[in-house]
Amino acid sequence: MNGSKTSGILKHLVASECPLIEESSRIKSFSFFILSVIVITLASIITATLNGLVLVGIYRTPSLHTPSFFLLFGLALSDFAIGALAMPSTVVPFVVYTIEDETLLKMWCWYRRIPNFILPWLSGVSVITLTLVSVDRMIALHLNLRYPTIVTNKRVAIIIAIVWIMTSLIALIQIWATNWLLWLSIAVLAICFIISCVNNAKILKIVRRHQREICQVRAPYNGNNQQNNMTSQRWKNTKNMLWIYGLFLVCYAPFMVTAVIINVGSSPPLAFFCFIASMGLVLLNSLFNPILYCAKMSQIRRALAMQLPERIRHWFRLTVQLQ
Repeated sequence: MNGSKTSGILKHLVASECPLIEESSRIKSFSFFILSVIVITLASIITATLNGLVLVGIYRTPSLHTPSFFLLFGLALSDFAIGALAMPSTVVPFVVYTIEDETLLKMWCWYRRIPNFILPWLSGVSVITLTLVSVDRMIALHLNLRYPTIVTNKRVAIIIAIVWIMTSLIALIQIWATNWLLWLSIAVLAICFIISCVNNAKILKIVRRHQREICQVRAPYNGNNQQNNMTSQRWKNTKNMLWIYGLFLVCYAPFMVTAVIINVGSSPPLAFFCFIASMGLVLLNSLFNPILYCAKMSQIRRALAMQLPERIRHWFRLTVQLQ
């Protein structure tokens, strides 16, 4: 009993300087913390593995060395980093709170700065890269034949590098200003969401207009197969992009709502629980993305499958499709 009281007093003292422990103490369920550790650990392994396969598949497939797939490579890279770095870093606070150790509790106040840096950094990279994908599709539809000469792999690589550097600097500077960082994250998410929605609406309008033009030409001349195939591919790419953005909205919208509630002022324990759950959903977006790539993009699916052993490819009945 005395040991339990002592650890409780210690946690209360540390909580006065560590906001997350202070909020975590409001969730009394020990099983919640254990379940969180198990789920995050498994998700971390699966996320890093799937996105790693996507990265290797794109890298080893020359036909995928295009600006569009290079952006997708950048998105998979940030998702891989989330699985390899961000998810493991979020396990630590749960472990620290469940283990009644004085040293660990005191170390937490310093360690918490690491996930406070990693999570905003990598999530920001993912969101901005996803927005750049919509901008890329918009440019491709507007420029048509001029697109390959203006949008090159080198320029895309420079833009991606700038995004990684700028987001890392912002996240690093704002480690000690958590509230301000939350508002900044909400603002960035809102801006990226607006840009993506506008681009998607314009892309749908352009592709549908092109489809009508092709149908008008195809009626009297029995169609141009090459042109029809190009239009069909554009429409497929657009639908794939809409799936990706739909998934993004589902995973990030709850975080935006709960972050505003938490940041406005005092909130009940349920709001904090929802905030933690919404953060988990943001992290799981990096797990869902490669699954969506494989389900909707045959090129990615084949490139990824080529990285698997022959027996596994045969078991999934992919050998014929890959030949």
